Amino acid sequence: MLASTVGRPVLQASHLLGGYQRYWGERSNFLQTLSKISIDLDLNDIRQCVHLICFYSVCTRLETLEITLPAIIERLNKVNPFWENQRYAYDCVEKQLKFVSLRGFKGSDQEFQFLRHIIRNGKKLEKVTIICCQGMEFEIERVLTVKNASPELRIVFKFQTHDADQELQELQERNLLSYK
Repeated sequence: MLASTVGRPVLQASHLLGGYQRYWGERSNFLQTLSKISIDLDLNDIRQCVHLICFYSVCTRLETLEITLPAIIERLNKVNPFWENQRYAYDCVEKQLKFVSLRGFKGSDQEFQFLRHIIRNGKKLEKVTIICCQGMEFEIERVLTVKNASPELRIVFKFQTHDADQELQELQERNLLSYK
């Protein structure tokens, strides 16, 4: 889970997400004004999921969340019911979040459970974009049957049609953070 430029680490997101406690009070300004974040995150890794949940509680103005999933899922055989067990909807998800993008969707159960959590609880959601490969009809149908909290929600599936070099360039050119 890190942002990089030309293969060099710029920000280890787990340091920001995992160490958020030290930014409470006067030092939390930059997190409280964050409106957009684009991160690499493994939804099959419970530790990274916990970091994201902690992040939700601090980033009260988050409107756009872009997640890039890892190319290879290393923990396919481990059962992790993390998102299924999330009964509480954080204010940022329920009242602020408008746009979610999930790049590299492979249809794992945890990816689906994350999307279900966001779709069921995001009352202000306008658009969820899921970028995946061809041949995922079952997974698409599964996502589209989730009851949504927002009457304005559009769920868009985009299919990757370009090569890995173009994908890397696109990822490097994205705007990682923005503030209000």
